[in-house]
Amino acid sequence: MQFALDARRLDQLLATRGKMNRELMVSLQSLRAHPFAAWLLEQRSDGRKSGKASPWQRVEWSGYLACIAGIHDPGMQSFMEQSFSTGLLRILKGGNGIFLDEFSALGCLLRGPVAPLMRMGILIRGQLWDWYQDAVNTGQEEMEQGSHIPPVSMCMVTVERWYLTQRRHEGYEERIVAFSTGLAQVAAGVSQDFGLGQLIADREHREGLHPLGKVRLEYVNVGTDRQVRMLYNGGFVMTTPALTALVLSLRHKADLREYHVPAVSAVKALRGYRLPAGYFDLLVINAKGGKEPPVFIVRIGDVCLGSIDTGI
Repeated sequence: MQFALDARRLDQLLATRGKMNRELMVSLQSLRAHPFAAWLLEQRSDGRKSGKASPWQRVEWSGYLACIAGIHDPGMQSFMEQSFSTGLLRILKGGNGIFLDEFSALGCLLRGPVAPLMRMGILIRGQLWDWYQDAVNTGQEEMEQGSHIPPVSMCMVTVERWYLTQRRHEGYEERIVAFSTGLAQVAAGVSQDFGLGQLIADREHREGLHPLGKVRLEYVNVGTDRQVRMLYNGGFVMTTPALTALVLSLRHKADLREYHVPAVSAVKALRGYRLPAGYFDLLVINAKGGKEPPVFIVRIGDVCLGSIDTGI
């Protein structure tokens, strides 16, 4: 934390002309090992003023670990030490420009360029799926990846404005608290209410429909003209601003195909699947060279995340 407290002094040093002095060099070397402190400096000096959006992504895996614990017991301790933490941190370390701000048994919080964040989410989910397959030892290689994986939810948002405070209270060390509405959105976006998920699954079963993915949005009538929108995320949620940033970043790096089809027409090709009302919006991302499988992103609808209405 001490490195973040030196940020004002670092600003002064960066503003001076001439050769890099020893104090500045030592400060920069220290900050290199503490990306959060460097990020705070960047945000205060120009990030908040410019309004430049930065992508953030939360991954929630506590429900997954609870399921694995039931399968692995009494080998859960060995799994946590030898596979889980080591394996995931190795994957995260290989991310291009991705910073890790939180990592615990509940999940992780990442920030960085939008396309690498999306790929990182896919890699994490793939690794968790492999561990689950090893745990149950099904050997069913023909199973569709992720089709039966325990709940792992991800949410990506863009953060534009930050509110920072730095205070020292008696009995505590200096604290820096940073807040953005994007943090509230990304926390709400990993919602995994088991009861709601079961209700949605039961309704789909009664109607003879299959979900398009692991993200479900349920509309409940609470009056003659009112509906409550409830999200159950067992997959990967991306808000509309985050998707817009993704499209812009990949416009000249991948083959992007966007489809905007009336739902009544899409039913003909996707008979038996539950589709969003109105229009069926689909984005297909094919990496140039065909070395990676395509990514399909479907618009689910609008929902309130962290008191803010947004498309997902």
